Amino acid sequence: MNFKPVVAFALLAASGATLANPVLPAVAVHADPANQLTIACAAPNLPSRAEVVSLLNINDTTQATRLRNKLMIAASDACSAGASKIVVLRGANGQSLTWKSAQ
Repeated sequence: MNFKPVVAFALLAASGATLANPVLPAVAVHADPANQLTIACAAPNLPSRAEVVSLLNINDTTQATRLRNKLMIAASDACSAGASKIVVLRGANGQSLTWKSAQ
């Protein structure tokens, strides 16, 4: 049997899928113009609680772990969607946070 055409087709198909969905190197998280954190898409490092508190301007530090988990989920979603940036928005009351992917 001749497996060369099968192997060549498999490699071509795999490279086509890779070219169709390029992987971003990182996602930038912006809470305000002066405050930014970069999270790698391929091998993300978990930001420290202090980084999360500073980035999100959290008054209640007991919320840092929960919000860090939400931040990492948002970063993963942005990487999958091909968005290079996440903008963190505060609610009208200043208490709630929402995440918005952006290019």
